[in-house]
Amino acid sequence: GGLGTTEEIMLPGPKVGLIIGKNGKTIKQLQEQSGAKMVVIQDGPNTEYEKPLRISGDPSKVEHAKQLVMELLCDKELQGGGGGGPGSGGGRYDDVYSPHDQGNGLATNSTEVQVPKIAVGVVIGRGGDMIKKIQAETGCRVQFHQERDDGPGDKRCYLQGKPHQVEQARQMIEDLIASVNVSMGNRRDQETRQGGGRGRGGGS
Repeated sequence: GGLGTTEEIMLPGPKVGLIIGKNGKTIKQLQEQSGAKMVVIQDGPNTEYEKPLRISGDPSKVEHAKQLVMELLCDKELQGGGGGGPGSGGGRYDDVYSPHDQGNGLATNSTEVQVPKIAVGVVIGRGGDMIKKIQAETGCRVQFHQERDDGPGDKRCYLQGKPHQVEQARQMIEDLIASVNVSMGNRRDQETRQGGGRGRGGGS
């Protein structure tokens, strides 16, 4: 067997354990598969950064062994990268799809705005036009909740969406309320009774 050849592959420090395997299991399998002899040189000058893997045997077997080692090294890099992808991606999807999870940027936010009865009809609009427009422009969900025990005071309007959408919708609704207050002026008391009727009709 004087035709034997010996080659060395430098293994990056963190990958050495990968090639040796638990209790030397992997390196044993690699030797069986290739028919070459493999030894990791544990005590060289820079062994914390990389260690030489010495492969000896017939040239063809050594070549085969080198191939197996390279595949193992590349394979693990690919798996590592791939594994990281869905892992971190999974977290992001959870954020987007859990509306109740507030407090992070991607989660939906919900808030409520008190709308005076007098302004409810204006915020909802004719046939729901205005409320649809607010939803379309801001991407925020806007709903009035019809509470039975609503007194003559304000109605609660619920906004649900991303924080910036909610903020935008709230701004639009507050502008509408302000415009109603200005135009109604002193007739507000008279209008409240009629406004109540309009608000209930439009909210459904």
